[in-house]
Amino acid sequence: MSYNVYIPPNATTMMPLLMWLHGDNGSGSAAVPLGKNAYSAGYPAIVIAPTSPNLGSKGNPGWFEGGHLGELKTIIEEVCNKYQCDRNNINIGGHSRGAIGTWMMVSANPGYFHAAAPISCCASSGFKPSSFKGMKVWAMRGSGSGSGYSSDDTYGRCMQSAVNQVKPYTRELKYTILPRTTHGEAGGAAINSKEMIKFIFSE
Repeated sequence: MSYNVYIPPNATTMMPLLMWLHGDNGSGSAAVPLGKNAYSAGYPAIVIAPTSPNLGSKGNPGWFEGGHLGELKTIIEEVCNKYQCDRNNINIGGHSRGAIGTWMMVSANPGYFHAAAPISCCASSGFKPSSFKGMKVWAMRGSGSGSGYSSDDTYGRCMQSAVNQVKPYTRELKYTILPRTTHGEAGGAAINSKEMIKFIFSE
């Protein structure tokens, strides 16, 4: 699997790390904007953005459903070892099907991640809320679906369910519905949010 890596200017060892998972028909293009946003917010960090070809197709239905979770962790380990990241500040996030991957990566790796930011989608079968013990989680979604701004009850119900299930285990939890924001726009809003960056990387 190919992936992009952003390394901030004047990089040092022990920097935090974030892996960001794209949605259907996406790519690993978020590494640079997320990395630059983190740097400008005062949180120089390593950002990894893998690209999964044909994500969402029948032959490759998703990060979790496609069996990529082990490969994603291998990528994190390779980059973390190479750049000597802060292993107490390894984070995961993603939009749409990338949010499913986010919920499931944490479920598969309890105690590994510092924070998670699933944007506009919920968990899949095998979801383990107890894996979020001691973590910070900011779940976020748009208020609408598709290209419109009408109420998005489908994502709303399933995301609320996931949030409710992890709540007893997290040390800090936020759930935000972005007003007048479509499902697709929520991903861009998260990538450009300095508040989200601060939440993810700060202790």
